[in-house]
Amino acid sequence: LQALGYLRRPRSAQSLDNAETLFRRALEIDPEYALAHAGLCRTYLGKYRLDRRSMHVEPAKGSCNAALSFDPKLAEVHVALGSLFRHTGEYELAELEFHRAIVLNPRIEPAFYGLGRVYSAQGKLEESEDVLRYAVNLEPGYWGTHLALGNFYVNFGRPAEAIDPYTRVTELNPGYAMGFSNLGAAYYNSGDVANAEKAYLRSIAIDPTEFALSN
Repeated sequence: LQALGYLRRPRSAQSLDNAETLFRRALEIDPEYALAHAGLCRTYLGKYRLDRRSMHVEPAKGSCNAALSFDPKLAEVHVALGSLFRHTGEYELAELEFHRAIVLNPRIEPAFYGLGRVYSAQGKLEESEDVLRYAVNLEPGYWGTHLALGNFYVNFGRPAEAIDPYTRVTELNPGYAMGFSNLGAAYYNSGDVANAEKAYLRSIAIDPTEFALSN
């Protein structure tokens, strides 16, 4: 549970290293604990998303396969597999695994989140929006689903609609600099320069990166 908590934080090398350490400690206690293997799979995928180094892909596959071998009826295992296939571009397999997770647990938010991202990648925009909205409604207190919905609107040319979900991100995770940067971009691309400036300044106050300053 501690490791899963780190996975729900904004992605960073430190949070992912912490998650890996804790999942491995769980596996020292029970080497056949499928949930920990599935968590390791998602951790390696997070590292791949962070630095795009292919060295993380094989360990992710190994952890996902171990999870599947120990408990194929655990919804979280299929979420991890779906995430693996999504990041390797195997969208049909990813969609299948997320649907399997949902059948096993109809209220498993990460499966709907992942399915929404798969639909976006496939150009199924209406389905993607519906699923991402459903994920937000399932767990309205988790900043990550609001971020995914906001990103969907921005990526498909609807910045004004991204303002509300991005605002929720900043409310739920006020120490997340990128959240305010995203909100600033949504305001800016909607023509609201004054509120864009306020959001960008909040981002810079948290973390004065080159990216935030250039915005």
